[in-house]
Amino acid sequence: MAWPLVTPAPVVTAHAAVFRDLCDHQCPVRPFQPYVTGLIVLPHKSLASMARCILESADTTHLSRLLAEAPWREDAVHRRRIRCMRQQTTPHRRRRRESLVVLDESPLRACGESL
Repeated sequence: MAWPLVTPAPVVTAHAAVFRDLCDHQCPVRPFQPYVTGLIVLPHKSLASMARCILESADTTHLSRLLAEAPWREDAVHRRRIRCMRQQTTPHRRRRRESLVVLDESPLRACGESL
């Protein structure tokens, strides 16, 4: 049995502001932080499992709307995520020819789906 998600993970809260302007209004964005927290901490990452654990959500409606109807673009979120990671690692990177940043997105793939 998974524990209830009472508040978003601190790491999610700290970085959520980076993406806030990519959505037109707050309403569909509200479940964003609990959703990402669920992706990080829950063993079963289905919408039904997350809805059971997120105390603010009585069902999967808010999560479904976030993924299906929210006015954000996947490519814009991806570009922002990469830019944010580059900014955070700048003080720790060597020169361009001596550096390599590897992003392993294999856990993000759906079962049986290839990129």
